Amino acid sequence: MKTSNSLLQLTLAIALALCVQQVRAEDQCIEFAWDVRAEHLLFAMHPKMLAGGSDRASTPTVSLNQLYQLHLQKQTDVQFPTPPGAREAKPDGYGGLAQLQVAVPGAYRISADQPLWIDVAFNGALLKPQDFQGRRGCTGPHKIVEFVLPMGVQLTLQISNAADADVKISITPTPGTAR
Repeated sequence: MKTSNSLLQLTLAIALALCVQQVRAEDQCIEFAWDVRAEHLLFAMHPKMLAGGSDRASTPTVSLNQLYQLHLQKQTDVQFPTPPGAREAKPDGYGGLAQLQVAVPGAYRISADQPLWIDVAFNGALLKPQDFQGRRGCTGPHKIVEFVLPMGVQLTLQISNAADADVKISITPTPGTAR
């Protein structure tokens, strides 16, 4: 009886330690320099599955405040409308396209669950990111890039240099920006 009681106590202690470690990891993943609660909540949801585009004709449209899982193509098979901004293309990387449009101009965040390159193309040029952040070991989200987006125009989200063919992304208004 004493042995089974000790075993139960040891099992409970291990389970508690694992729960505390998981909570600390989740806290670390929400402790960006920015307020990322909206992104963190989105990444806890079930994503909408989409095939990332490989050319303009196959490019899906994404909306704000929705989590997507884009299935990407081999990067060499993607016809980017504007060359990606990454200094070096990973020959074995994955890439894809999505379209987006915002009704209100302003700062927006594009978040991803893995290290990769995020660009927004418009009229043959890449929009310059306003800022970015990332958190190693985190997937909800891992990387966030902030852009100032114009309203009412078709923008192309370009994903490149992804290590995995499936990437989760979301697009959210930057907190504090009127929408």
